[in-house]
Amino acid sequence: YAPPYAGIALSWLVGAQPRHRDERHADAQRNIDIAMRLDPNAALAYAARGFLKTYAADPDYPGAEADLRRALALDPNIADAYYERVSLRLKQVGEKVRRGIPFTRGEDVRVLFAKDRETIAADIAASAKKRYLKSLL
Repeated sequence: YAPPYAGIALSWLVGAQPRHRDERHADAQRNIDIAMRLDPNAALAYAARGFLKTYAADPDYPGAEADLRRALALDPNIADAYYERVSLRLKQVGEKVRRGIPFTRGEDVRVLFAKDRETIAADIAASAKKRYLKSLL
């Protein structure tokens, strides 16, 4: 019974308009909690919690990364989890820029993510592949 609750949580997150974000996120968190109580290994619930931590008013990027990694370990077919990991890394760069933390001389986004380049490329490819295969069904 866990997947429906995780799916409901994702629908709250996807449909969250800025003015209703807090209440939608609270609804999503309640459904994630139910899904995880019903099945502690519910991959979709981990993915939903990763999305929630990414888009929260006070984001928890390390927690989101851990949840997305766990979701993919449990079910490598969650295309949006691959996509969200890429988005998460890009959000971290955006946060650095918004906080006004200067990049060091010669540093740019490519250099900043050089160590993650292969992972990012693999996540993009996996997301595209999963989405394409899903469209065939």
